[in-house]
Amino acid sequence: MAESIDQREQPPIFRAQAVAHHRRGRDEKGEPPELPAPALRRLWVLLAALAAALLTGAATVPVTVYRQGDAIAVTGVEEPVVLVVVLPMSGAAEPAENAEVVLREGTVRGRVVERFSGLSRAGLTARFGIPAADDLPEPAVAAVVRLDGGTVRPGGRYPAWIEVGTAPLLARLTGRTDE
Repeated sequence: MAESIDQREQPPIFRAQAVAHHRRGRDEKGEPPELPAPALRRLWVLLAALAAALLTGAATVPVTVYRQGDAIAVTGVEEPVVLVVVLPMSGAAEPAENAEVVLREGTVRGRVVERFSGLSRAGLTARFGIPAADDLPEPAVAAVVRLDGGTVRPGGRYPAWIEVGTAPLLARLTGRTDE
């Protein structure tokens, strides 16, 4: 009976000396030596401590906090045009003198030169000549802003961001600020 090709023993593809040489080389090089368990644990603890220190440091970095308000351009006494930024009076932080103000477009910037608290709509009209409007907050905080750059037209109303302080970065990311 004739043997089929599948039943015959196939000769190895590689020479026996090449296979032996390959095995010896693999055994000589081997894997990198394993660290003992205590050293590996120390490395993990060191890595965790480093990560915690970095997160703590980043979380305590102070970032500027802004509140949104309405900026109304009025004719000034010393300046041709100043902005009066009106914010609702609340438990949130209020702007300080020399605080930065940026209009939403970003091209108009200024600094707070004076601040008034607890103004009614009628008080805003009497003090600054702002037309009474139902959408103005009552009571309100008003900040008079001297423009550093950009132009506005008198009587114009613009959305503005006004600096009210700083808060840790982590508080800003979690939304736990006093805005």
